[in-house]
Amino acid sequence: MPISGPTPNWQIQPSPGYQINSTAISADGTRMIAGTSIEEATAAGVGIYCYGTTDGASGTLLWSDPLGQPAYDGVFWVAISSDGRYAAAGGSYAKTGSGFVRIYDVSAGASSRVEFPTSSRVNELEMSADGTYVVAVYGSTVELYQRAAGTYVVAATQVLTNDYVRTCSISPDGTWIVAGGQVDSANLDPEPRHARSLADSASPGFVAIFINQQGTLEPATTRNPAAGVLRVVLSGAFIAASTQDGTLYLYAQVFFPDWEQAWSFKPAVTIGYSYALGLAPGSDGNYYIAAGGNNVGVSPSTGWLYLVKNVPTGGLFQPQQLWIRSLEYAPNPATNMDGSAIYVTAGDGEPVTGGETSGNFYLFDAMGGGLLWSFPTSIMNWAMAINTKGTACFGGSDDGYVYYWGSPA
Repeated sequence: MPISGPTPNWQIQPSPGYQINSTAISADGTRMIAGTSIEEATAAGVGIYCYGTTDGASGTLLWSDPLGQPAYDGVFWVAISSDGRYAAAGGSYAKTGSGFVRIYDVSAGASSRVEFPTSSRVNELEMSADGTYVVAVYGSTVELYQRAAGTYVVAATQVLTNDYVRTCSISPDGTWIVAGGQVDSANLDPEPRHARSLADSASPGFVAIFINQQGTLEPATTRNPAAGVLRVVLSGAFIAASTQDGTLYLYAQVFFPDWEQAWSFKPAVTIGYSYALGLAPGSDGNYYIAAGGNNVGVSPSTGWLYLVKNVPTGGLFQPQQLWIRSLEYAPNPATNMDGSAIYVTAGDGEPVTGGETSGNFYLFDAMGGGLLWSFPTSIMNWAMAINTKGTACFGGSDDGYVYYWGSPA
């Protein structure tokens, strides 16, 4: 049964006047986490919010945890373990020199918080399936946190000197960790949320892959796409990366511990910066990549969203575009896929002079490319998570609301 829409089952405004920059949802769709933010301004009142649902018809605030001080940006990214037992959030307190990672035992609530300071804003953090490991990236740093003796500790840190690390991913078992960003771009820290007009956008990117051996970060492979990397996603033996020039890359683990570029792809349209990225295996055993970016030369930017099939060919792989769709605006990191490549989510909208455009949440049929529904909002949308079982979506908008569609598995 398709996830119901476009009207959300429920919506809640955690804290009036603040944006929602990131959302996460457990595999069964019963536990959700979000954080409030205030873009490029310092304000009090931002925090982390955890919600629960039993039937999908209504949501309940389980607990909240305010940052406790005025914050620049506030909560930038959140994550939750597959079973919903553990959650994490990262962001910044100040424009320079003061960020944070907070990790929680969801059932124990805010009192379980373990906090780690970071030297700048956390740009992304992700969690292994059982919550044992959390990886976070900030500035030039990749940091690994490990659950041990009922708490979390910093297990390992890698500094990629002079590089700017924007994005990360971790395998469900925590063995593989990947980070992406721009080479020789330390001057980008801190950067605004919407890095669409970077002075050094022509600098090359990197995809750095690490092996986690019981709480270490052992470098395995580094690859350098031609443009800065905006998002990386790891699934199975594949890593997808989307870049500032709109090119999509796929890397495959050909032999341990090396990962090689399988292919690069760019659709035959005028496409630029690509935040939108999802990667998942289909029921046929092949992997599918959802990606998208802006329509170059149009302002405000209309957008493109497309799906590529990774096709095995004589021991190698090649990309096959299955469909491409136009969106009202350029898609944001709200593009995700469930664990079986049944659905593709998307959210769009962008800043303009004097404010923001309106936005939309979308749900697409992954294999056919059909639009199942879209839901408009008064201003842009940056976050939309879908649970692994493909039964529920949890979105967050700059209008300050979180939205829930569907039902728990």
